[in-house]
Amino acid sequence: MKRIYLLLILITLFTNSIFSDCFFKNPIRYSESPDPWILYNEEDGFYYLMVTTGDGVWLQRSQKMQNVGKARKTMIWLSGNEIKSNVWAPELHKINGRWYIYTCGCLERDYRESSMRLFVLESQTDSPLGPYEYKDLLIPETPAIDPTVWQDPLTKKIYIAWSQFDEYGQSIYIAPIVNPTKVGYPRVRISKPEYKWEKNGAPINEGPEFLYKDGRLFLIYSASATWTPDYCLGMLILKGEDPLNPEDWEKISEPVFKRSDRNKVWGPGHCSFVKTPGGEYWIAYHAKSMSYNSMRDRSTRIQKFTWDKNNFPLFGEPLPLAEKIACPK
Repeated sequence: MKRIYLLLILITLFTNSIFSDCFFKNPIRYSESPDPWILYNEEDGFYYLMVTTGDGVWLQRSQKMQNVGKARKTMIWLSGNEIKSNVWAPELHKINGRWYIYTCGCLERDYRESSMRLFVLESQTDSPLGPYEYKDLLIPETPAIDPTVWQDPLTKKIYIAWSQFDEYGQSIYIAPIVNPTKVGYPRVRISKPEYKWEKNGAPINEGPEFLYKDGRLFLIYSASATWTPDYCLGMLILKGEDPLNPEDWEKISEPVFKRSDRNKVWGPGHCSFVKTPGGEYWIAYHAKSMSYNSMRDRSTRIQKFTWDKNNFPLFGEPLPLAEKIACPK
């Protein structure tokens, strides 16, 4: 009997050693791979990754988050009909039992700010891999990019946020969703570039992402121009009860995630968030390895973040590429 107990102890120690000795280094997908969206699907145990490729929507999946950027790429949808080019920042969401991809693209073959539109794809099966059908433009009359959606776990109401070209440059707007392929009213601006750190290269608020924990809602967004080393993350906090009321949002006056010259990480931004099966919270983001203006060196990176006692996210500092990071649990 003692031998059996000893064997069990050795097996446990060996197993723990395997998991504790798992490390990886960023990036998890090499440049150019901006605007990463990572989702963990509890139903199949896979992590799904999407990044901006420009030509359409591609999907990768892996049972390990740190490996998802190396997984086989599956083509989901290619531009060419109503959306002709510049497909950016796709996101995969499951709403009311069906998969949708929210993204944006250009109505013309050559990029023009005034021709960028939001649109949605709908899965024709229960699989995140599709196939998908192009449904429609979401706000046909409005030049905009970077849509994201969030469903309130209590009220089940669905909201969409995006970056809209307006008189301030690019601002963050929010609206209710009538159904997963139709945006309702009101459509209100909740953030515009106003601080100096939001105007490096150009006055920009873009890449909004909802972050929710224990009844507290945040909206994390990217500020300044993505080609600059000063691209960073800002944060809005819902202080009131109505996400559609601009007065209920409060903007933090400083970036919550920014360049780290000592770690040689520049332009960290356009993020997404993942909660792992082990209860850890991770941020996925792109960042630059060069300290000058360029859009050729943005790679996908991930790192764990924590929360303070008031349930405010603490993102810390972007980690250097040379650092070994314990694998997600």
